[in-house]
Amino acid sequence: YIIDRPPLISSITTTGNSLTNATSVTFAVQFNEPVTGVDPADFAPQASSGILGASITGISGSGSNWFVTAHSGTGDGVLGLSVVSNTIFDGSGQSLVLPAPTSQAFTIDKTVPTVTTRTPLDFTYTNASTVRFGFEFSEPIVGLDVSDFEVSNFGSVSGGFIVSVTGSGSSYVVTGNTGTGSGSYAIRLATGAGFFDAAGNQGSTSTPGGAIYSIDRIAPSVVSVTPLDPSPTNL
Repeated sequence: YIIDRPPLISSITTTGNSLTNATSVTFAVQFNEPVTGVDPADFAPQASSGILGASITGISGSGSNWFVTAHSGTGDGVLGLSVVSNTIFDGSGQSLVLPAPTSQAFTIDKTVPTVTTRTPLDFTYTNASTVRFGFEFSEPIVGLDVSDFEVSNFGSVSGGFIVSVTGSGSSYVVTGNTGTGSGSYAIRLATGAGFFDAAGNQGSTSTPGGAIYSIDRIAPSVVSVTPLDPSPTNL
């Protein structure tokens, strides 16, 4: 006797990076035998509440190996794949057995990282040649270096520059040279700063205001000498 059992889905797995900001993602659907009749209507996106508008956009493959492409919609969350139809058949005409196994899921992250705080780490009224700012970001980032920052001066301060950037994850320390002259001194993200989160979102260059150093290099001097007792006197 030849026993021919109905087809089954062996696995539904993600392809590429499972943490992504991509508008389109692809699932690999593995059957236990060659099948036909696979089309977009057989599948549906399985999205968490933070994702809106996800949809199935395409099918490719043959035999027992198929690929289902989905639009990831808008928002952040988790996106998996559901099998919603058994109109998939093996060579003898038997239809797919449901339910299918739980699919692997993509973590969709389309939120750009931002600076949440910028804090002076040294005395804010100073004549120091270098000062430090602490930058806290909304999430861990990579790619941050001295080219991502610029000096912001007011008054007669000039010639300052970024010395170093240290840190990792969501916490960084930026050291700046304060140049010459006196006035206000700050460090901010430069236009086009090239840092990213783990999903590939490029960071916002908006920097919180308010955190500055007052640079004072004017030496004190005597401006007047005034007698405080009668003059002339015999005291």
